[in-house]
Amino acid sequence: MARREGWGRWRTDNPANATSEESPRADQRRFEHWPFGGPGMHLFNPFQKQIHELTASDLKNLREIPEGWYIEYKGNFPGVASAAKSISAFANSSGGWVFYGIKENHETRTAEEFVGIPIDSVPQAEEWLRQAATDHISPSPYFEHVVLSGPSPEIGLAEGRAIIVVNVPRGNNSPYLHHSGRIYRRIGDASDPIHEIDRHSLDLLWQRSQKRRTEFEKLVTRKRLLSESEKSATYITVYFFPDPWDSRSLSSKI
Repeated sequence: MARREGWGRWRTDNPANATSEESPRADQRRFEHWPFGGPGMHLFNPFQKQIHELTASDLKNLREIPEGWYIEYKGNFPGVASAAKSISAFANSSGGWVFYGIKENHETRTAEEFVGIPIDSVPQAEEWLRQAATDHISPSPYFEHVVLSGPSPEIGLAEGRAIIVVNVPRGNNSPYLHHSGRIYRRIGDASDPIHEIDRHSLDLLWQRSQKRRTEFEKLVTRKRLLSESEKSATYITVYFFPDPWDSRSLSSKI
């Protein structure tokens, strides 16, 4: 079974405590402390492995997980605007996963059919994902994705079809504004993001990013302790921040 990682690499594989502002559904308790993220960072993970370690057969776990707080199922790829809506909503909330090519059961709302999308449509869908994050959301949120291709008899994914898995971490540079001018969040067990209009919730989003900016400013403007000989010298301080917003699981530890 072949799969593509990140922005285009193909590989071959052989065939709880929530931290969101509101409580998640009881049947979405598979919460873990993400060992690759920054201090205190939590992320709902239905697979117990990193996104780039996934195989198509791992998606069978989704048969027990309903759409809602941290999960969104899409039978196809609906386009750039819809992708931007989903990505911005997860970034504004507590992060989550979007699966393109999976149909849900309308009663249980769990994954039912792993129909996939045509493999020749994948490059266009990936380009739309990039456009969604860079051109349709401000500021641009971080996300990762993998393409898992069939055949995979274990989940019924046919040859020539693929499922795109998108993971969006909680964003610390919030609020993330959709190009329509709206701010979306995941609310309760709603299958689609909703337009946030509550003033208190909007204030919390601003406070989240302001806290990060304050920490950043304190770090780069702190007064350095210099010896007597150093005080008369000219020097420049260079900082390298691989993940200043603590969203890419690189633990910059600002």
